[in-house]
Amino acid sequence: MNRLSGNIPASVRSLNFLSFLNVSYNSLEGPIPTSTQLQSFNASAFEGNQKLCGAPLPNECTPKNGIHANKENNQDEEDEHEIPWFYIFLMLGFTVGFWGVCGPLIIKKTWRYAYFLYEISSM
Repeated sequence: MNRLSGNIPASVRSLNFLSFLNVSYNSLEGPIPTSTQLQSFNASAFEGNQKLCGAPLPNECTPKNGIHANKENNQDEEDEHEIPWFYIFLMLGFTVGFWGVCGPLIIKKTWRYAYFLYEISSM
């Protein structure tokens, strides 16, 4: 006897221990989220929600503004405009490591001579 409307709420999407679900004749709309337990229920559990689409319902979701409609309800999808932190830290680590070793050899003449003398004596 819920009066749900709009997209399927995030609190319902994240449940994974349901044995029974019936959201019939609410005012739900949009795609049924993929990779959730909601897709395992019969289509009768969603009956009367004419604007719902996706599995297990027979009506497929249509793309919305060039974006696949299921993507907007999926929390697991990566954001296309996410900052590439891995590459930023990779370049930062390389720069700090390179200048941490080579910087003192370029700046300090005595260190440079000591390093090259050590290399020659170890051969």
